[in-house]
Amino acid sequence: MKHIQQDVTKNDKFIESLLKKDNMNHVTLSFEKENTLKTLPTALNTMGTIILDRRPSDTTLASRKIKQAQIMVPITHVPTIDDLKLNLRQTVKIFGDDIISCSLLPDGRMIFSCYDTAVQINVLKPDGSLDFTLQPRSYTSHIHFIEDNEKLVVTSGMNKSITIIDMQNRKTEKSIKVESWIYGIVYKDGKLFYNGGRRGLCVVSLDDDSVTQLVNAILTPNSSIATWSDKLYYIDNNDSITCCDLQGTFKWKLELAAFLRGPQGITVDNYGRVFVSGFHSNNVVVISPDGNKHRLLLSGKDGLKLPQSLFFDRKNNKLLISNQKNRAFLYDVSNR
Repeated sequence: MKHIQQDVTKNDKFIESLLKKDNMNHVTLSFEKENTLKTLPTALNTMGTIILDRRPSDTTLASRKIKQAQIMVPITHVPTIDDLKLNLRQTVKIFGDDIISCSLLPDGRMIFSCYDTAVQINVLKPDGSLDFTLQPRSYTSHIHFIEDNEKLVVTSGMNKSITIIDMQNRKTEKSIKVESWIYGIVYKDGKLFYNGGRRGLCVVSLDDDSVTQLVNAILTPNSSIATWSDKLYYIDNNDSITCCDLQGTFKWKLELAAFLRGPQGITVDNYGRVFVSGFHSNNVVVISPDGNKHRLLLSGKDGLKLPQSLFFDRKNNKLLISNQKNRAFLYDVSNR
């Protein structure tokens, strides 16, 4: 890039020197016939006069800096938390108790993970009817669907393991042992980031199944984590929401103890707005991408009762919120 810039600067100077020396002026060559040509046979003194007409060139050379200043860049409004608008699309009757995690598949099917004695994952059709049930061999805590290869990642809570299920044949493809209890999990760039409870925020490389502690902190048991762009979001043991980058570098922290009690579910939309469900406060709060502002979106008046999980579908702009049992709610999300 530096080499190209040097060449452009050199050519700019060369063209500028041509303009200064009038070497790029327009030149017109014309011929005016003398009247004496009519008497050419009798008198020939001159054939005529050649006239050289020189006009300044129309070429102008503008500085690149001036050109850059003249470029008009359209201003695009980035939706804020105040622009958010929810429209209830569907109320879903869910199967099983203690729904700790939920997700949406690209085709509109819904997945709910039950962390009770049933130990099962229920997949529902878009109309809310049961499609099929998965029953892994260990406890089923949190789930994360990897769309690229159609794999479902399942954590096991106290059993300290990760199970990867091929959703095409519904069979377990792989199991990975970890060093701690394990809850919320997300996939990013060939790695699995998960809530390791007292072990902190950890990462598994799918190349060799090695486990590394990314952030040394105590995370809330049974809580989700989320990722967006190059950021990770998790819930501390003191109920605060924390954002860091993929290397674990701290970005911001928001404490909403009086407003959001027992946060467990967390998800992020296309604009970096963070949605959090309050298990004990029976509400859903949205937080601005920089962590400076928050807004109440839903409460018990909207049917929330111990909302333990939520998931934002970025392709279809839908928000799925699940109570611990009985009901889940699917919202269309738009901006004013």
